[in-house]
Amino acid sequence: MYMIKKKLSGSHAKKDIDKIISRLYTVSIKDIEKFYLRLLLLHVTGAKCFEDLRTVNGILYETFKDAAIARNLVETDDLWEKTMEEATESNMPAQLRELFAYICIFGTPTDVPTIWNKYKDFMIEDFVHNNVVNPENMALNHIQEILINNGSSCENFQLPNPTPVNIYVTEYNVDEERIRGDYLLSTLNAEQKHVYDIVMRAIQNENEPQRLFFIDGFAGSGKTYLFNTFLSVIRGRNEIVLPCASTGIAATLLKGGRTYHSLFKLSIPIDDRAKSNIRGNSQAARELITAKLIIWDEVSMTVGHALSEVDKLFRDLMKIPRPFGGKVILFAGDFRQNLPIVPHAQKAAIIESTVKYNCGGLYDRTKAPESEPHTRLSFLASARDPPPRYGAKPL
Repeated sequence: MYMIKKKLSGSHAKKDIDKIISRLYTVSIKDIEKFYLRLLLLHVTGAKCFEDLRTVNGILYETFKDAAIARNLVETDDLWEKTMEEATESNMPAQLRELFAYICIFGTPTDVPTIWNKYKDFMIEDFVHNNVVNPENMALNHIQEILINNGSSCENFQLPNPTPVNIYVTEYNVDEERIRGDYLLSTLNAEQKHVYDIVMRAIQNENEPQRLFFIDGFAGSGKTYLFNTFLSVIRGRNEIVLPCASTGIAATLLKGGRTYHSLFKLSIPIDDRAKSNIRGNSQAARELITAKLIIWDEVSMTVGHALSEVDKLFRDLMKIPRPFGGKVILFAGDFRQNLPIVPHAQKAAIIESTVKYNCGGLYDRTKAPESEPHTRLSFLASARDPPPRYGAKPL
């Protein structure tokens, strides 16, 4: 690292600093104060405390946003274009659409259509990749949903008014999914077919008491193959199945997969204060209500509180006082592998944070009643492993 000394010419190595700031993480405009704090940090030099950042021409402003406005940092749309430009380097299309919508809601852009036209190719990339008809309309539908949930609409920002569509169903070709589903189903082994039959029986019969399932299997035991079979078979019937996982890598192995905090719109970080932002009249809520099956992989890496919040969400949406509102959910994971990440926690605290021990008593409620057992279905990792015992076996 080098510094400039006014009384000396040239630069000199600064050796007494072992920690420096190399970059600042991006911040969503939805978190207004953090967003403007980051903006001030990028433009204000010599600040030694937060008060220095909020002080402009000797006046101490109450918020970082007021200070940024006083410094003329948000007079034009350059800020919002730079925000979008920066986000395109690391964010996925769905995240870009959310960011764009929140800029419209919480920011002060003067020419929203220009920003849309400049970055829409990045925002529609996922729909283009899936060969979706009219990808711009699909992206605008997603943006419209966020705006409506916040009391606004595309029309208020001079954006094209999208034609209403079911975003989820349109992503898949029903005929192709049916053909693929038939093939995958025909190639399942005996263990996978056994699990498939049990779960499908619950999907097809609303009176089936057993509606929550857990697959315990080693890596490479065939869980993902079975999940993709469910995805294609159900989508081939023109019905909705929603896959998610605790990590982005695991989610990419499932067609249409997302992280669970994205699917259930859980606030980040996932801690005791995390809540779902899904409203009852939103497109996301309608998808969850109509979904025939929820697949949740790597649940062993999920903190128990997240499971409790999703349970509350489904109870509210389904209006049914049963675990997860009576929705059929197929969990999977391997507690022998990675557990949830709990910063600075000891082993005991990490174990206690898992869904086994920290989900508001949900685990005990699902395994105790005989009418609603929490079923554990084991997969063989190899022929050397002992044979699994299937059926209503408590976890």
